[in-house]
Amino acid sequence: YVRDRPYEFARARHDSREEILAKFDAAIERFVTVVQQQSITDWSLPFQDAGLADVHNRFDILLRCTMHIHHHLGQMIYLRKAILGEIDP
Repeated sequence: YVRDRPYEFARARHDSREEILAKFDAAIERFVTVVQQQSITDWSLPFQDAGLADVHNRFDILLRCTMHIHHHLGQMIYLRKAILGEIDP
């Protein structure tokens, strides 16, 4: 997977709410499946990826992904509240 940020923010058509939620649900399902497939010893196996120098094993990337999703959930909650006028943006 190679991300194309300029395209993501400049494209003419954006995904619908339903499409976004379906992709989100699919990502969570995939994450759970991968976690369930790991054995106790798998968690300490090496993990490397560009831009993730502080991630050394599978457990590290699990924690990184978990924290990252919480960051985005917080963004979604904040935006919803701002749009509904429940907080000052």
